[in-house]
Amino acid sequence: MTVHLISRDSSTTAKKLAEVMNAAGVETTYGRRSPKGCDYRICYGIINRDANLNGRLVCNKERQLVMLNELGIGSPTVLQSGGLYGVKVVDIPAEWYPFVVRRTAHAKGKDILWIPNAETAQDKIEKLRDRDFIVKYVQKTREFRVHVNGGRWVSASEKKSDRIETSDPNIRQNLIWAHRYGWKHMVVKDNDPIRPSLTRLGLKAAEALSFDFAAVDVMMSDTGELMVLEVNSAPSLNNRRAEIYAEYFMNKYKGV
Repeated sequence: MTVHLISRDSSTTAKKLAEVMNAAGVETTYGRRSPKGCDYRICYGIINRDANLNGRLVCNKERQLVMLNELGIGSPTVLQSGGLYGVKVVDIPAEWYPFVVRRTAHAKGKDILWIPNAETAQDKIEKLRDRDFIVKYVQKTREFRVHVNGGRWVSASEKKSDRIETSDPNIRQNLIWAHRYGWKHMVVKDNDPIRPSLTRLGLKAAEALSFDFAAVDVMMSDTGELMVLEVNSAPSLNNRRAEIYAEYFMNKYKGV
């Protein structure tokens, strides 16, 4: 009897989780293919509708935003969906600018294309047509990640940078708050007044999109509104969070 994490074969986080679970006495493997005899499957970045955990989640990032908005859970507005192949700049309404274009499956913000005006749209038309949907740009002042396991809050962190000026989205490091651009996750303290709101929003978003466990990315807009950017099924985890996730997985496997 084994547990299998359905993940990329090269996933370092799935490997770390498997090591923690094996050390705790629960035989665990990871990768795209489940081994014979596996009786409990957990989706960790690769979706399998027959999995025991995260098998029914909404993984399409475009659909996530549409559903969240329909349910009244604050998130950026999808302006156009269904693929952008063949889109013409002349047909894009002026009030849509500025916006970003994205793919329905993405990671680490590498797909984001910033379109501040019609001139940029025309200049980048081929790249724009290679994306899947258009999202209205919202200026962010803070960004967070909320971890949720089984309908319970696990932890929250805020992205911090040593950069002095972070508001100009024409600079890619300001548009995409990623580790490769010097952004780091810092724990949101118990006494931070924003933590209760983050917790409620993270739990609502994970439940709305049928995630058994998730890392919910949340931004604060320049008007102070908290908005869900996306919900992730295979977050990178530090050692402590890996232990928490592994404990949750093992308890579910054992029926605790």
